[in-house]
Amino acid sequence: MVDYSEILDEEQRNFYAAEEILGKDYTECLSEEDTQVQWTLIYKGDGLEQDMKLTVFPYIVGTDRERVQGILQSRTVSRIHAKLDLKEGELYLEDYNSTNGTYLNHRLLPMNTPCRLRPGDRIVFATEEFQVHCRRIPKQD
Repeated sequence: MVDYSEILDEEQRNFYAAEEILGKDYTECLSEEDTQVQWTLIYKGDGLEQDMKLTVFPYIVGTDRERVQGILQSRTVSRIHAKLDLKEGELYLEDYNSTNGTYLNHRLLPMNTPCRLRPGDRIVFATEEFQVHCRRIPKQD
């Protein structure tokens, strides 16, 4: 993300998001109406897992390929482990009574209790660690 705070006045910074678009040799400035928030869980472990782009809500995480959107490989993860949901623009995490627990910033989440997430938060599904990432992207039509 490029910081244009030195060349845009405060009013312009409130209405425009400027971001370098990978693979292109120019920068696009987009108004807030032209963008949407993209939530991603960035994998921080050393196993076989991958980053997860949260594209639908609720977004269920687990090992059951038939019933979840975020498929994890680890045997320590439950079939239906946890749910991520978007409510009024805020992202929430809820443990679904998983066998080995869900942790938020090193604290065990109580089951069936939604907890608000913020960019930079660390989530551990049993033994698999992810970091919450949020950015503005062009709206998908």
